[in-house]
This record gives sequence, structure tokens and C-alpha cells, in this order.
Amino acid sequence: MKKPKVAFICVHNSCRSQIAEALGKHLRGNEFAFYSAGTETKPQINQDAVRLMKELYGIDMEKKQYSKLISSIPEPDISISMGCDVGCPFIGRVFDDNWKLEDPTGKTDDDFRVVIQQIEKNILELKKKSNQLVVLDAQLLVWLARLEAYLNNFLFDYRNKVNHLILNHRILIK
Repeated sequence: MKKPKVAFICVHNSCRSQIAEALGKHLRGNEFAFYSAGTETKPQINQDAVRLMKELYGIDMEKKQYSKLISSIPEPDISISMGCDVGCPFIGRVFDDNWKLEDPTGKTDDDFRVVIQQIEKNILELKKKSNQLVVLDAQLLVWLARLEAYLNNFLFDYRNKVNHLILNHRILIK
């Protein structure tokens, strides 16, 4: 079975989204394919994030990850914004979720740890949320099918009334 593709998006793809990609692969990589990207890039991943991820989880983010643009990753099934405190990236579609995480760049290790812990919690809850998105998608499809049926009935009735008026108008003119 194909794993759903999850993309973590922020402006620079150098800190929060990189942490999320690394933790996603580490914690849920057997269920999802994780990516990160930004609308801009930085020459390297935030070094405090690299150091703390290695210290806390034994993950060396610099081994396989680098700052990349949205156009460099596959089309995601689920797009998650890290937060808009730096700026809200435009990705050509609506985000499926916004984690509203503060950018810890330039802050203390404790600030980084808070963000990392929140990312871990969100990733562990991702399966539940992705199931909710599937349910919402199914509900949306049902709603759209009902709307289509309603509109078709409305148009059918409207056409019949217009045809009836035209026919009556012709009779009245003669």
C-alpha cells in the first residue's frame, strides 16, 4: 500500500520543518512518507536544531536532509504549515493543518525543546488527524453529490418551467 505523503512547509525550510521531517521519519516513517520544504532556502539547516535533534533522538539531520524548495518535493497528500510567525508561505493550495509553532531560531535550547516536543506530539497524533481528513473528504464528496443532485433537479424544474412559459407564450401570441 502506498504511504500518504506528508509535507511540512515553512518559509526557509531550515528549522521547524526540518525537525518535523526528521521526527516524522524517525517516529512514523513506516506509515507516512515525510518531506519538508520552503518558499525560500537557507545554505544549511539551523545548527541548534541539528545539535538538539542529535542530542535528544540520535538523529543526524545533516546526513540526508537539506533546505529545499516546495517545487523539489513530490505533490503531498497532506500539507502542514509550521506556523506563520515568520511569514505564511503560499504553496498553491490550502494547508491541511497549521501547527502554529513559534520559530525557535535565535532562542534558548529550552525554547527549541518546547517546539521539538510539540512537533513530536503532533506527529504521533498525525494518524488520527489523517483519518479525520479522510472522513471529512468522504463527507465532502457525499455533500457535493447531494448538491449536484439538487442542482440537477433545480435545473430540470427550471427548464420545464421555461419551456412551459415559452409554449404558453406561443399559444397566446397566435
